[in-house]
Amino acid sequence: MEGVDLNSDGVLNLRVDKSPNSQNNGSFLLSPSRPNIRKWKRVARQLSPTIVEKGWADDPGVKRKGVTIEEDVREGKKSKIDKDDSSNLGSATGIMKILCWNVRGMGNPRTLIALKNVLKRKSLYLVFLFETRLKASDVGSIKRQLGYEGCFQVNCVGGSGGLLLFWKEDWKVSITSFSTGHIDARVSHENGVWWRFSGIYGCPGPNQRHNTWELIRRLRMVDNLPWVLGGDFNERLRMDEKCGGLMKAVSGMYDFWKIVDNYNLMDLGFAGPKMTWDNKREGRDNIQERLDHFFGDRNWVETFSNTKVEYLGFNFLDHRPILLSLEVARKDCWETGDKGFLFESFWLKDEKCTKIVEEVWNNYGRWSL
Repeated sequence: MEGVDLNSDGVLNLRVDKSPNSQNNGSFLLSPSRPNIRKWKRVARQLSPTIVEKGWADDPGVKRKGVTIEEDVREGKKSKIDKDDSSNLGSATGIMKILCWNVRGMGNPRTLIALKNVLKRKSLYLVFLFETRLKASDVGSIKRQLGYEGCFQVNCVGGSGGLLLFWKEDWKVSITSFSTGHIDARVSHENGVWWRFSGIYGCPGPNQRHNTWELIRRLRMVDNLPWVLGGDFNERLRMDEKCGGLMKAVSGMYDFWKIVDNYNLMDLGFAGPKMTWDNKREGRDNIQERLDHFFGDRNWVETFSNTKVEYLGFNFLDHRPILLSLEVARKDCWETGDKGFLFESFWLKDEKCTKIVEEVWNNYGRWSL
C-alpha cells in the first residue's frame, strides 16, 4: 500500500507496496524534501523490468510489465534481486525453489561464496550444479558448508564436467539415472505428489550435441509423472536468443526446437535479463546467449500451474543461476481433489477450441459456464 510517513526530522517518506496484489497503477507520490527526489526516481525506473511469459516452442514469447526487480549484472556491479514472495501466499500453499547453475568449478573460493550468498537470499530445496570439476573426495566439505542433507554426485572427467544435486532433508529424492550430462530423479515433498526432475548439461561441442537430444528423448519415455527439466542446454531455442558475434548455423537450434516441440515441452519463460551466458569480453567482442532453460511437460504444467522462473545475477561467473519457484498445495488440500479450473493460453492455438466453446455456450446457456 502506498503511503506517506512523517519522520522525526519532519521529512515526508514514501511507502510503496511492491507485492503482486498491489493496486498500484505506477504513479508515485514524491517527497517535497529535495534530497529524496532522486532516490525515488531511481525506484520508479526500477519498477518496470521486462518479463517474458511462458510459452510453447512455437510461441516467440509475449512481453509485459511486472514488478520483479532484476538488474543486468556484470562483474563489479551489484545484483538487486526481489525479496522472497512466499509471504504473499495463503496458508494452504507453500513455495518450493529449484536452482540450476553452471558454476565453472567449485574449487574456486569465490564460487562457493557466491553460491552461499544465493542460498542465503533464496530458500532453495533442490540445487543442481554442473561443471563442478570435483571428485568424490571433495564433495563432503561443500555439502556441510551449504547445509544440505541429501547429495548425489557425478564425478568430473579430467578437468571438466562434474554434476551435483543437493536437496533438503524433508524431500524424498530417488535417483533413477545419471551420466556425465544429466541427473534424473523422482521427487516428492509433504504433499505426497511425485514428480520428476532432470538436470541437464548439454554437450559443449556442436558435433556431439545430438547426444543431448537423444538423452532427452529417452528420458521422456521413462514414465508419465509430471516432468520438469532444467540446466544448460548449450543451445539457443530462437534466433533472437543471441547478441553479438557471428551468426551461428541454425541446424543445432532447429534440432533443439524439434525435440521441445515433438515431446510437448513448454518453455517456462523467465523474469529478468534475457541472456544467461556472457563471454565477459568488451565492445564488439562481447557475445551473449540464452542457453539455460526450464521446461515442463503438459502434465507438469497442469499439476503446478503457478510457476515462476527468474534469471539471477552473474556473480562474476559467465552463467546466470536460473531459479524455478513453484507453488505447492499442502497434502490436506490435495486430498480434497478440488484443484479448480485452470485456463491455458495454448488452447487458443487448437482449431477445435472455438467450436467447443460455441457448442457448450449454445447447449447449456451463458450462465452454465
